[in-house]
Amino acid sequence: MTALLSALHPDDRTERAVRSALQRAGVVVRPLSPDAPDLPPPGTRLVVVVAGTGVAERHELCARVHAGADVPVVLLAASPHERDELLAFAAGCDDYIRTPCSDLVVAVRLQARLRRAPAPAEEGARLGSVFLDRAARRVAVGDREVPLTRTEFELLQVLLENPRHVLTRQHLLERVWQGCARDDHVLEVHLSRLRAKVLRAGGPFLGQPVPGVGYRAVRADPETTTPRPSD
Repeated sequence: MTALLSALHPDDRTERAVRSALQRAGVVVRPLSPDAPDLPPPGTRLVVVVAGTGVAERHELCARVHAGADVPVVLLAASPHERDELLAFAAGCDDYIRTPCSDLVVAVRLQARLRRAPAPAEEGARLGSVFLDRAARRVAVGDREVPLTRTEFELLQVLLENPRHVLTRQHLLERVWQGCARDDHVLEVHLSRLRAKVLRAGGPFLGQPVPGVGYRAVRADPETTTPRPSD
């Protein structure tokens, strides 16, 4: 799940409260530039705009997001005037939070909006803190993006698609290398590199070896997993 955060003439305290609330909800937070050509990018679940006193810029951004996709927009603005709030809703804003306000109010309002936000189809695959965005071909652990090679990305995708199965080495070789790689050592090298990158980002231990069979996505109770044969 991904949210975009744009800070226009920001209040640092409010921006930190927004980022913290989204991350506690398991959302990957990415920066949003008002000059981005495509708003919002695929996989976006929510757009949050933290603004100061400038009116035109924030309303224009809300309108662009609203025109680009059916993604809710939450605007946090330091304005005492009701007219500004009405103009924001007219521009496409879905919720308006007047600042300053408590961090708890920010967290509750954003969590409520996330519950009502439509989930994009085929957004990606998630396992714990690891999220794989198929459309953007990006991987993140929490809010930290993890750069992967093409092979590492494909290998991770197979693991995340089968979180409760033990995958045979042959199955992984055929899915990732289309049967071109016959040496188990090739698989072990790429899996080791993938595992190290995810661990460095604070993620789980991926590719738990199962002696004589293959690998499971992460460490798990053996009674909750079942072997999956190669295709």
